[in-house]
Amino acid sequence: MVPALLWVLTPALVDAMSAPAANCTAATRGTPLPVWAPFDLQRSPNYELVYAVQAVTNVVMNLTGLFLDIFFVTLMLHLTAELDVLNLNVASLQPSPVAPAASLESRDGDSLAEQTSTDAVYTARGDSFRVRTSTSRSHMYRLLVKNIQHHQMIIMCVDDLERVMGQSIFVILLTNVINICSQAFASAVLFRSGIDWGLVTKMLFTFVAYMFETGMFCMFGQAITDQSERLVESVGGCGWLEAEAGVRRALLVMLTQASRPLTVHVGKVAALSRSSFLQLLNMSYTVFNLLFELQSAD
Repeated sequence: MVPALLWVLTPALVDAMSAPAANCTAATRGTPLPVWAPFDLQRSPNYELVYAVQAVTNVVMNLTGLFLDIFFVTLMLHLTAELDVLNLNVASLQPSPVAPAASLESRDGDSLAEQTSTDAVYTARGDSFRVRTSTSRSHMYRLLVKNIQHHQMIIMCVDDLERVMGQSIFVILLTNVINICSQAFASAVLFRSGIDWGLVTKMLFTFVAYMFETGMFCMFGQAITDQSERLVESVGGCGWLEAEAGVRRALLVMLTQASRPLTVHVGKVAALSRSSFLQLLNMSYTVFNLLFELQSAD
């Protein structure tokens, strides 16, 4: 938001500071963005109207992008929190003392011996497993089935998140790479030809904003991957050694899915991760270096 305000306020501030030094001569007044108009742009109220339209449009577009970023980041934070809860629940699984089925009661107050057994289908990313959820099983088994279903729901949410944000975030990241290259190249050229502190300040703030937005998506995407990788350790850290054979088989089903960490892909090309962020920075530097060498040769 700060770069947007700088782009909006800089022309007015420059005009206000340069007016006394102009010795009352007419000076061309600038606008936040270069514009061609079929009318006299310097005459009032034409100038004020064009300036106001550009200012409002600039602020609204930046606020829209900011709210969209917050929305996607919130979704990724929720998925990270759900994976953290799942890790804690799986790691705390321990065999419970065996009790007669007639003496066990469910949370609804019904006898577990009177309840019917069901099958839970565990489908995730093309794989399908059937887990028996008989109430005559141990308490650890029934908790494990709930955790498996929780994991399945998280996988479905990650797939939905990819479909929602895949194309838009890919366009944003690609645009940020282009803007980072152009901003760095323009700053280098400005330092060579002479420093315009107002323009340099706007470019520096904008450069930081592009870097922050790109790194933000990659870091939160990496958090989802880290929590999903931690699930393998949680499965290995639970009390599976003393558990019954059915629990071990169900844990093997969960371990099969946990061995493939969840990643948020954008544009079906790259995943949101630290390595992708470093690759984007490397790409930006390569393009900047190419442009700088071409400009130096001229």
